Amino acid sequence: MGKGSAAESREGKNPCEGVCDGKGACWVNTLCSPCVLPARSCLIYFLPCIEVYLNRLLCGACVKCPCFTYTDNAFPADDTSIGQLKTPKSGVKWRRGAAAVGSAADGASEEARRTTHAVLVRDGITPSDIGQGALGDCWLMSAFACLAEFPGAIENLFLTREVSLRGKYSVRLFDDRIGTWRVVSVDDCFPCDDDGTPLFAQPHQGELWVLVLEKAFAKLCGSYAALDGGLTLWALHVMTGDHVFTLSRDEAGDAWRRLDMRMQPTDDNPRKVGLYTTPESYSPEIGRASCR
Repeated sequence: MGKGSAAESREGKNPCEGVCDGKGACWVNTLCSPCVLPARSCLIYFLPCIEVYLNRLLCGACVKCPCFTYTDNAFPADDTSIGQLKTPKSGVKWRRGAAAVGSAADGASEEARRTTHAVLVRDGITPSDIGQGALGDCWLMSAFACLAEFPGAIENLFLTREVSLRGKYSVRLFDDRIGTWRVVSVDDCFPCDDDGTPLFAQPHQGELWVLVLEKAFAKLCGSYAALDGGLTLWALHVMTGDHVFTLSRDEAGDAWRRLDMRMQPTDDNPRKVGLYTTPESYSPEIGRASCR
């Protein structure tokens, strides 16, 4: 009976079902490919381009309106968003993205001013884009640098793919408090010193992506000060949604022990985690091979 039911199910299946995703019957996919391929190409490439140009056109027409610029009231440009730093900063000025990265070009050559013109990404995402500022978040910058070896992984975090004239950027981060991806939207106001240079993540050739991503993490955790000291593994987990683990050499030096990171987030501390030992271990040769 089971085989008969399965056969009846196969016979009754619509051969055209899933054809737009290439999951239809082989002969149906072949017949429809001249139509499906152009249609999918338009959906993936053409329509997003039209969306970008329409967005630029509409934004260009509205940019002079005072209410057009986005201000993130949930993460305001004041001391509450900076938090209680170990070394308090005085004279903090909040500047919009273009002004923050442009200050580095004051008095510089024409070429330097050109390369500090605000962009979200310039000439691709690379680890050299990342610079730490006056905040103890080297663990976070390290995670950015690791993931920047795979530029597509960073690009997939950004729902906003170019400089926003409104100053609004949306980023996807994995939030263990809700157990799924969360869209974190921030404005492009960044804390700067008296000279107008960003205090924390440093712009490289006018790129904003590091500053925006750092601010998204700060909003997720409650403030910039909440990023002072942390675990690189946690940052990689938040940017990928994957389970992460580390290898630790045992005291005798005979093997590498696997430690799994388990999330224990609370409303006040989304970064709370624990490292737990597992029975899994590896020979010392694994470590020597990875260091070559």
